[in-house]
Amino acid sequence: MKKQVIGMIALAVLAGSALAQTDRQTAHFKKFDTDDDGKISSAEHDEMVKSQLAKKGVTDYQGEAAKRFKNKDTDGDGFISLEEHKALADKLKSAKSKNQGAKK
Repeated sequence: MKKQVIGMIALAVLAGSALAQTDRQTAHFKKFDTDDDGKISSAEHDEMVKSQLAKKGVTDYQGEAAKRFKNKDTDGDGFISLEEHKALADKLKSAKSKNQGAKK
């Protein structure tokens, strides 16, 4: 009985963590979907990359922005959907976890 309760608690914690991750991804997406149409356009994405690179002192951002946009727009419709955004975030998180595991 104790094992079942512990297992249920563990599942609840994992589910809560996954929901929190999804909420963060959605909030990040909405931050850059400035016209609130449910997708990030190339222009919206360019502003996002411009602000990210400006923090690093980079002013020539157009080429990097275009490369990143092409990578994120996996269906080629000219926009980044929330699903595309989440898929990339999950892929990056998974790669980061694997890299951290390899360092241990």
